[in-house]
Amino acid sequence: MWGLFLFEFIEGNTVTRLQFRRTLRRSRQAHKTGGLTDRDREEARTLLGRVTHFLDLPLFLAIIYCGAMSRATGPMFSELSWGRGRASILTVAVPKLVRPS
Repeated sequence: MWGLFLFEFIEGNTVTRLQFRRTLRRSRQAHKTGGLTDRDREEARTLLGRVTHFLDLPLFLAIIYCGAMSRATGPMFSELSWGRGRASILTVAVPKLVRPS
């Protein structure tokens, strides 16, 4: 559980922050030059940014599960694989729902 918490803390405060700062910098540059284009929007939607964004909630639920359940009541790996699966589904499905066809 501590390993998951440490991973979530590092991932949430380094990778996500770097991604959002880069996106903010690009959007400010685009605003100064006349507005956001479709190319600017596509560059902001990187795979790394989507994975880190959609990994937060499933990983948080896995941490809560591991903290609430004792080691003798069930395997932790099933909950972790459940969280990874849900994060993968969210990473792929949600941007496809939001993008116009």
